[in-house]
Amino acid sequence: MDIKKVFQAHEIIRKHANEREFPAQLQSIFLFIAYKNDVGLEDIIDGTGMSKSSVSRNVSWLGPVNKLKRRSGLRWVEIYSDPRPDFWRHKRVRLTALGRQIIKEISEI
Repeated sequence: MDIKKVFQAHEIIRKHANEREFPAQLQSIFLFIAYKNDVGLEDIIDGTGMSKSSVSRNVSWLGPVNKLKRRSGLRWVEIYSDPRPDFWRHKRVRLTALGRQIIKEISEI
């Protein structure tokens, strides 16, 4: 992927976020989730090298509630409890239909 396509991908993401600013951490976590799809929070922490608090804050923004700004989140991901009996406290994340649509647009660049 050349730099023009990277910039176009960033612009697609920013357009859908409808925000003037879209932090790099947020974009990185969204793309990591899209790459892995259906991933545990611990996997995101390990895969991105970000702190637990940063991942939690950014995943909530990508999900139903933006805790940082105390308003609705982007709803690009859904957060759910791990279905395995011994891991019910662990949270997992996957793309919603809207998140998949954004990734589809990016893949068509």
